[in-house]
Amino acid sequence: METEQHIKELHRRYLDGQCSEQEIDYLFQYFGLPESEQLLRQLIIAELNNEEEEFEDPIVINTMIGRVDQYLQEKLALKPNKMIKLGSNLIKIAAAAVIFIILSCSIYYYLYRSIEKLKSDTATHLNKKDIAPGRNQATLTLADGRQIILTDATEGELARQAGFKITKTKNGQLTYQVTQVSGKDDTSSLNTYNTISTPRGGQYRVNLPDGSKVWLNAASSIKFSAAFNSRNVRKIELTGEAYFEVARLKTKTHSSAANESGSSIPFIVVTGKQEVRVLGTHFNINAYNDEPVTKTTLLEGSVRITGLKNKETVKLKEGEQSGLNNYGIAVSNVNTEQFIAWKNNTFMFEGDNIQAIMRQISRWYNVEVIFKGNISKENFGGKISRLKNLSEILDLIELTGLVHFNVEGRRIIVMP
Repeated sequence: METEQHIKELHRRYLDGQCSEQEIDYLFQYFGLPESEQLLRQLIIAELNNEEEEFEDPIVINTMIGRVDQYLQEKLALKPNKMIKLGSNLIKIAAAAVIFIILSCSIYYYLYRSIEKLKSDTATHLNKKDIAPGRNQATLTLADGRQIILTDATEGELARQAGFKITKTKNGQLTYQVTQVSGKDDTSSLNTYNTISTPRGGQYRVNLPDGSKVWLNAASSIKFSAAFNSRNVRKIELTGEAYFEVARLKTKTHSSAANESGSSIPFIVVTGKQEVRVLGTHFNINAYNDEPVTKTTLLEGSVRITGLKNKETVKLKEGEQSGLNNYGIAVSNVNTEQFIAWKNNTFMFEGDNIQAIMRQISRWYNVEVIFKGNISKENFGGKISRLKNLSEILDLIELTGLVHFNVEGRRIIVMP
């Protein structure tokens, strides 16, 4: 009780501007401890009760406290890895932010006036040069050369070919549906292909004829035969990045074309450097030309990866990732959530340097990135929504104090 009374007394002196540096530092440390939460709430409520009577409503109080929590989590969400440690400066920074935001100001005036003014000022600034996030947009190139801009296409049937009906669904997905079943291959379509491509700043989901699902990231494409579903192999050529949920598909005969199991048709994804062979599984492939390593991340099932150059082969288990470069293939255990976060409209960084982060930002916001000066080599960690405008993303990264940005149109200059 003596400590609690002492803290309350320090709190009052702090609000009156009478605390020494040592006492302020003590407050920072105290409110960084989990056991101080109850007292902190009491002090907030006591401070609110000194304001207008309407704020005595506990629902309003909890809402305001929640907004402070949300504000702090977002502003401190992105941080260098060196700060994600107990005993680091992060606790002190968070405590200082809590004291500054909650204790040194009236909650009413800070949340409902200062933040709103900041939003207004920021909005004025953003309107001058802000860039919106990417969106669902892609182009379908049919086997006969026709191109359909899927972003502009209306809901419903888009085309028919090789026994398939191609439609755009209500929620904007592209779906291939079988319209005729034949026991023989359609030889006229074996060497004709469909291509679905997304631009920089685009993404799209495709439902393939066999029931498999593909999510395409920005600046990516898949190419497959118009007879994709009629042979004893399903093959796709990929550039860029895609997440696959592959459906198991049985052969119509027990021919030698069947795979190891003797009953399921293999699903093959070929990139510029590797071939991935699966039966039924969930996995992600990042094969951008500007990335130093081609990464295949397995979430469910199993896959076999073969390097096209040296023919090295590895098999992945769930939770593993292969990295292919000019020296061969390396396999490691990873947090799979990080590598499919883009599919869920999130940037997730774990040990990524600023160069890797900016490559993702460049593709998603369709901007050019230039590095100037001695850029930090620190690794970053954190989550940020991919639905935010560009300026919000850059502001959060700048909070680390390791890099700064200058935006000139669609060009971002990264500086120390």
